[in-house]
Amino acid sequence: MNRVLWIVFEIFINIFQGFAFCFYSYKYLSNKGDKGFIKSSGVLFSFLLASVITFFNYVTFFEHLWALLYCAVLFIYTLLKLNGTILEKIMASVLPILVIIISSAFISNFYAVLFGLSLEEILSQNSWPRFIAIISTQVMIVYLSLISLKILKKNGRNRLNRRESILIFSVLLISIIISTFLNLISLQIHSIDERYFIVLSFLGIVIINILVFYIVVDLSKMNTAIRENEVLKLKQEYSQQYITSANSQYEVIKKLRHDFKNNMAVVNELIQQKNNEKALEYTKEYLDELSETEPLIKTNNDIVNAIINSKLSAAKTYGINVICMCVTDFSDINDVDLCSLLSNILDNAITACKNCQIDSKRIFINIISDEYKYVFCVKNSIPESVLQHNPDLITTKSDKDNHGMGVKIIRSIAAKYDGKVDYYEEDKEFCCSVILKRKL
Repeated sequence: MNRVLWIVFEIFINIFQGFAFCFYSYKYLSNKGDKGFIKSSGVLFSFLLASVITFFNYVTFFEHLWALLYCAVLFIYTLLKLNGTILEKIMASVLPILVIIISSAFISNFYAVLFGLSLEEILSQNSWPRFIAIISTQVMIVYLSLISLKILKKNGRNRLNRRESILIFSVLLISIIISTFLNLISLQIHSIDERYFIVLSFLGIVIINILVFYIVVDLSKMNTAIRENEVLKLKQEYSQQYITSANSQYEVIKKLRHDFKNNMAVVNELIQQKNNEKALEYTKEYLDELSETEPLIKTNNDIVNAIINSKLSAAKTYGINVICMCVTDFSDINDVDLCSLLSNILDNAITACKNCQIDSKRIFINIISDEYKYVFCVKNSIPESVLQHNPDLITTKSDKDNHGMGVKIIRSIAAKYDGKVDYYEEDKEFCCSVILKRKL
């Protein structure tokens, strides 16, 4: 009967671990509005992972590198059912396995020292020390999982850039390898004094990983704050330009309103005198004066207003005709990302168009949205194919270290919102299309 109870207990623990690890991956990758754990097939993959854990528990009393198969199950789950980049999905698959390896190895060695037993006895004998060790291991798994999620999810998903994620992933991978070899060494150790060093080594690995998580995330927060401050400065500059344009527009409108009655009286008098040719000439001059009025874009977002209107003014100084159609709501896009995206797309279009040796220079801006996505489409005139001669869109400026980042920034923002970027050409126009997914 005792044997049966142990089998039931071990299966229950394996099921708990299967659910804990799948739920960890789900929480790491999930965002507000995503499908729930059950709808994302979390329960199915939890039982699948529990079955794999149970199998290896009967094959060996410590998984070592076989635990990488647990990573494979989690990665398949994240790949098929969860959102996120490949690197994020790898992180979500490796993190919980690191937690179980370190927790199991640390606790088993600790209780081996505490009870004066060998590691094999702690891991294989059906005894109270092993029962306590198993329960303690699950508590430590939950604790380390909560800590790592709190650190990594503190500022929301996609907070870490690729370099920071690779750094954390490298530390995790090295920690798994070191923990595995430490545990292999601990299986050969029978001295209590030597096992003390093993326990301290595992404790050091746990502390190092927690510190690395905190340091990298804090650096990421600091870098984000710096970028936001830069955007705020840029926003102030754009806002000042917007205010200047608005004031200029207001003065022009006041003048036009004041002169409108007199101008219409002149046209009326010319028509009554049957001097139609002079009336047409006067009307044309008046319409040309009206066309000098700068258009102003008005949305619910001050950043969009400031950037687009300042770019419209800049384009006008280069003799570029701009047509703009724009939605008013941008609530699902971070202001920092919105500023970077619009600035780089429009700067690239204006730079290309102002150097265009053609009679009619044009930029067409079309920003639309539906319940699922935003679409930013900007087209500019070109005298000849750009993609044919420069398919990778490498900057032609001599200072390549300080220029040519626009395309990379645009692609990174699209990736952040699970969208895509497409560059193409049609009807002697270069087109940049960016799709960003909305939060559902």
